Amino acid sequence: MKLQQLKQLVPKLILVIVFIFCSIQGMKAQNSKTMKNQISDSQAITNVLENNYFNGIYQGDIALLGNAFHHDALLFGDIKELPMPKPWSNISKG
Repeated sequence: MKLQQLKQLVPKLILVIVFIFCSIQGMKAQNSKTMKNQISDSQAITNVLENNYFNGIYQGDIALLGNAFHHDALLFGDIKELPMPKPWSNISKG
């Protein structure tokens, strides 16, 4: 290549490099807003499990357990190896 051609190519090359650099700077591996929501969701789930589910089982408190389950939740157990699904609303009534 001639020197004149190189002089014309350099500004274009610089623009391409700047464009690539700016594009990379704008990219993120994760959306931080979504990540914060996931952390707060995880904390809420942990709170329900620790304070309602486990304490409700340990204390035998149906009201605490009720806070851990949706009123339409379907719970499964077995009697003599036969599956027995029951809605939470039936269990909470006694």
